[in-house]
Amino acid sequence: MLRMKKAWLLLLSLVMLFGLLGIHAAQAENSVRITILGTSDLHGRLFPWDYAIDSEEPGSGLVKVATVVKAVRAENPNTIVVDNGDTIQDNMAELFNDEPVHPMIQALNAIGYDTWTPGNHEFNFGLDVLNRCIKGSKATVVAANLYRADGKRYVKPYKIINKGGVRVAIIGMTNPLVPRFEASTPDNFKGLTFTDPVSETKKVIAELKGKADVLIGVMHIGVDPEYGDETSGLKAVLAANPELTAVVCGHAHSDIPGQTINGVLVVEPKVSGNKVSRIDLTVAKVNGKWTVQDKSSTNIDTLAVKADPDLAAKFQWVHDKSLADVNTVIGKVSGAFLPGLEVLPGIPTAQVQDTALMDFINEVQLYYTGADVSAAALFSNSSNLVPGDFKKKDVANIYKYTNTLIAVKVTGKQLKNYMEWSAQYYNQSKPGDVTVSFNPYIRGYNYDLFAGVNYEINIAAPAGRRIENLTFKGKPVTDDMTLTLAVNNYRFGNMVKDKYFNEADKVYDSYEQLGDKGRLRDLIVAYVQKVGTVAPKLDNNWKITGVNFDSPLKAEIYQKVRAGQIKIPASFDGRTPNVKALNVYELCRDGALNYRIVDVLAITDFHGSLARSGKNIGIANLVGELKKLKAANPDSILVSAGDNYQGSAESNLLYGKPVSAGFKEAGIVLSAIGNHEYDWGSQRIPGWAADGGFDFLAANIYDRKTGQPVAYAQPYRIITVAGVKVGFIGLTTPETAWKTNPENVKDVEFRDPVAVLAHYVPVVRAAGADIVVALTHMGGAQDKSGAISGEAADLAKVPGLDGIIAGHSHDMVVGKAGNVPYVMPYYNGRSVGRLSFIVARDQPKVVSAQASLDHLFLRQSTLQEDEATKAILAQYLEQVKPILSEQIGETKVALVHDTKGPSLMGEWACDIMRQLTGAQIGMQNGGGLRVSLDQGVLTVGDLYRLMPFDNTLVTAELTGAQVREAVENGLGNPKVGYFGQVTGLKVTYDLSKPFGQRIVTITLENGQPLDPNKLYTVVANDFMFAGGDNYTSLQKGQHIKDTGIPVRDAMIQYIKERKVISPVYRECQRPAAAAAEAVKPAA
Repeated sequence: MLRMKKAWLLLLSLVMLFGLLGIHAAQAENSVRITILGTSDLHGRLFPWDYAIDSEEPGSGLVKVATVVKAVRAENPNTIVVDNGDTIQDNMAELFNDEPVHPMIQALNAIGYDTWTPGNHEFNFGLDVLNRCIKGSKATVVAANLYRADGKRYVKPYKIINKGGVRVAIIGMTNPLVPRFEASTPDNFKGLTFTDPVSETKKVIAELKGKADVLIGVMHIGVDPEYGDETSGLKAVLAANPELTAVVCGHAHSDIPGQTINGVLVVEPKVSGNKVSRIDLTVAKVNGKWTVQDKSSTNIDTLAVKADPDLAAKFQWVHDKSLADVNTVIGKVSGAFLPGLEVLPGIPTAQVQDTALMDFINEVQLYYTGADVSAAALFSNSSNLVPGDFKKKDVANIYKYTNTLIAVKVTGKQLKNYMEWSAQYYNQSKPGDVTVSFNPYIRGYNYDLFAGVNYEINIAAPAGRRIENLTFKGKPVTDDMTLTLAVNNYRFGNMVKDKYFNEADKVYDSYEQLGDKGRLRDLIVAYVQKVGTVAPKLDNNWKITGVNFDSPLKAEIYQKVRAGQIKIPASFDGRTPNVKALNVYELCRDGALNYRIVDVLAITDFHGSLARSGKNIGIANLVGELKKLKAANPDSILVSAGDNYQGSAESNLLYGKPVSAGFKEAGIVLSAIGNHEYDWGSQRIPGWAADGGFDFLAANIYDRKTGQPVAYAQPYRIITVAGVKVGFIGLTTPETAWKTNPENVKDVEFRDPVAVLAHYVPVVRAAGADIVVALTHMGGAQDKSGAISGEAADLAKVPGLDGIIAGHSHDMVVGKAGNVPYVMPYYNGRSVGRLSFIVARDQPKVVSAQASLDHLFLRQSTLQEDEATKAILAQYLEQVKPILSEQIGETKVALVHDTKGPSLMGEWACDIMRQLTGAQIGMQNGGGLRVSLDQGVLTVGDLYRLMPFDNTLVTAELTGAQVREAVENGLGNPKVGYFGQVTGLKVTYDLSKPFGQRIVTITLENGQPLDPNKLYTVVANDFMFAGGDNYTSLQKGQHIKDTGIPVRDAMIQYIKERKVISPVYRECQRPAAAAAEAVKPAA
């Protein structure tokens, strides 16, 4: 202790010595050195003690500031001391609001402050309290922008202080947003007007002309503006008023030792007396006029400064009374309300997950208001309740401010808009993020957590579109629903001002009902006293979505954070923690992790889905997202698993040209060949690849004539990224033989994919590949347990394979087949599959591999169209617009289609085919009809969406036995997955029976038996007659004739001729049980 005292005395002596030398030198040059010391946002810190946690707070307190002031005054008598407000609020200071002179003001007087500028929190307790402070202040109270109703200033605008013959004007400005902050308690500033500091400063400077030599601002505003009001920030003030020499600012609690803005020196002394800002000016008389020759500044840290013993002794009674009050026991706490204050060092728990602490605060608010919904913020990240006595200090710890409680009627729309406002607190997530992060420009006290509703916050979406699955008592919250909402008065006032709520809809005000006992702290005290013991309760009513925490590197990253090797960044002023998410790609790039990540990004079964509609995001959005993912990790390879072109009117009419253009813009480099790539014959495949700037891969498609792999595709290709060689082997489902027009693939052979892969894996390894991926158009499925099956999953049996990309089944599959990462993206570009390979930086060896799916269709609000692709698409669409927009008629009923059973759409299509050809029986494969059509006007484009394939009408004569065989093939064929459609027959069936034996009864539609030996005329499409979807029995028919008429054209002609259609569902096929039920006699 003695050693520290000597060191402190030595420090003071040195300060004084160098100060005196400086003074002598200045005087010798006819100059004066002036020092300004400034404090701000003391928030009740008279002593270095935080009463909310009943613990010492070493770097705080006026008793330490007093020591600094004494030392600097001893060094330079020409010292001016100013305080910048927010002085009497917080840290139990409200205990003393009824004193004739508040002890914080008494302490300023004892230290000898020259000026005091009220801050916004000085208005928290009404004008009676503030007026006593003003009256009791020996420091001149200055706030030029504060006016009475009669137009006169409420306090002095400035004070001129003469130091060494130099006239220094201290210009005060309070925060102009007090009416916003106190909007729900307008009596707290009744009769007062707050003008903007920009124009008021200009006005004061004009008033001071010829009266002052140096202009110093003491302004309770931050450097940056708030709530979109530019005049509330110091930057705007200084842009308009460069005449100022220096400014002591506040309000933002920032640590600014010295910043120059438009030539003006700016300081801010942080908060609680943690820092004392010091400005040193050298002022010389030049040509009879005092001129600032030099200015410098610093912030003096009070952490190691000793408290002034005289001041501490004078106000010991304040400390004692505060301690006695905060240690009053009001109840019991049965368990910890937060399992940990931080999920990781620098990431507060209560702002990333639901906690019992916030549920408790909302519980109190709901109790007193009887509201449906409550919202509250966590004001301090160190807040918690722990087992033991519940003391009053614990209330101050969990609820920092002296707010009151309001209930207001809101609509569901208003509630959601308010929740969206709150959810701006989160930064939008990026691919590779393993933590959630906060907006550096939003303080935690402006992030509210809600109770009474269930909701999700999708942080992949941009601000304003994040609240999802919002429900109240299990039902969706609708825009017109009316609910009662509990909030504090501060939030209510701001929400009214910003037009989220209506003032007239207020239904409860705790201050009106209970006076000072209606402050939230007092309500919490009363509630705890009523219940006696509070226990942590957690309802888990909200969660964050839109970020994938499944990275294999997450555990290592978290470990490095806990070890201090990776830091979670805070905002520049330290007031908002966790302002940037930890991202695996960035950490690898920056060398914080000793790995590279190679991503293979895959789409599949795009089927020409150019336009955005429903779950289909459209090619411009898809390309935009692929570019964004590639930008997030440049070590990415973009691929497609095939079936790229056939499927939409626009793509079909242009034979896939817009798709290839989009793929080229996205940077897709490889594609498997899908079965539908053969729908127009193989001759178009090379052109698609050339136009799209990619290669088709197909290792198991062989030319029957040459016995070699087909010439229009490569068996494999090796692509190098970041020094890592990734080999891709292309494979196509053997089902292509019957899942395209078999005529188009009669010259090729689809060999066993497993055997072909087993041959090529060692070939590709020998060619230098570090990673080997099977890029396939092969199907699969995943059960509820996560087990993956199907033809693509069988590839996992092949040794040396690192990943499988599947397609064809139009499903979403992700996980592992055996030990091999496996991904099947959703069709039509609805999701992007990712195979992530983590590779050691020093050698291309796979450390870990993982499959994941990014469901773009579930986060459409986050997507942005790629402008280049959008422009390209527009040009193509213009070409087909006249064709597709043609109105051809109207349907009075919805034409519903079901791929898993018989449908009205299916019967209608079969009837048209029969009427046009005169056939007795019509058949249509279920997969050939792609959508239902709504009631209303029909266009050519609608019919293209319904039937995108250019199949033609084919007639033949089949025996009754062959007809029966064809119908059996359409009854839930497990190899096909679509239900065949039929008219001209009456069929009952039982799907519980083995495939091929499911027909229970079959007759002609008029009830006549189907003679197995008699010939019947049948119409179907050329795909089916070629054996597509396994309709091989049709090939046994006689007099087979292809009319050359596309089925789609027949439908269009049918509608045009009739203008209006209203087909009736006749149930030509129906389950046997339903048929039996229909003929059961009435009871």
